[in-house]
Amino acid sequence: MTARAFRAWVAALVLVVASTASAAEPLGSISGTVRTALGATVPLANVGPVVVFLATPDRAQPVAVPADSPEISQKGARFEPPFLLITAGQTVRIPNDDSITHNAFSYSKPNAFDLGLYPKGDARTITVREPGAIRIFCSIHKSMNAVIFATPTPWHALAAADGRFRLADVPAGHYVISTWNERLPPVTAAVDVVAGEASVVSLTIPASGG
Repeated sequence: MTARAFRAWVAALVLVVASTASAAEPLGSISGTVRTALGATVPLANVGPVVVFLATPDRAQPVAVPADSPEISQKGARFEPPFLLITAGQTVRIPNDDSITHNAFSYSKPNAFDLGLYPKGDARTITVREPGAIRIFCSIHKSMNAVIFATPTPWHALAAADGRFRLADVPAGHYVISTWNERLPPVTAAVDVVAGEASVVSLTIPASGG
């Protein structure tokens, strides 16, 4: 390679790097606290998993789906973990790690499925296409149950026992932040994410749907 060609190659490389850096989406974050309207009477830690997640105002706007495949195992005649938080579009692996046959199924529309009976060492998968709660059971063992909750975007978190949460690496823009819990009604609020800044949100879940 001649010196002139080398200089041209370096200049082209610099342009590519600069273009890539300028095209990168600016990121921000959201942190805050979830409380119940009943305060200390109903501690958040006593109501089960509380999910905090973002949705885009335009549901047609595409978002990246994580490439990994989370797992719910069947072992000891139970599902483990009993609660799984994922992004809609992800594939969930459900192996049978027990010494007995199991059948995982759900009537939760539009994500209903039935994996049929399968033995120890076998594994089957489901791809969750739509956001929402998916309640899973085993047709043989009535005590077996689990919940998958799929959010519309990958920006989600489980609130800590004290209600604190943080959503990191969120592209700048307008969003709707929501909560979900099996026993409590949801709460939603509009939130703006600013590049390089941490937005703060306080969410209070009402005591009932009314």
